[in-house]
Amino acid sequence: GTGEGEAADEELRAFAVGSYMGLMDKPNLPDLLVQVGVWVIGEYWQLLRPPRDPASVQGTLCGILERQNLTDPATRRFIVTAITKVQALGGGGGPAGAIS
Repeated sequence: GTGEGEAADEELRAFAVGSYMGLMDKPNLPDLLVQVGVWVIGEYWQLLRPPRDPASVQGTLCGILERQNLTDPATRRFIVTAITKVQALGGGGGPAGAIS
């Protein structure tokens, strides 16, 4: 956190998760950036502004998972972990048929 208090920390987390969600739509991101981004999304997706439902967040993560340009197998594990976190915290059925 920032050390300025819980409200400032939450504001920083909300900014970070929103920024990473925006980045994840871009093609050809380095695997390390994807790993950090999906970790942040998995941890803090509930702070997204405007709010997004769990299925929408999972759909975004599944789209990243289906990219052909991911080279590090660990990146796929980060993405699956983030999908699982969203499912665990958000409930719901997730995006139907999103992972093939």
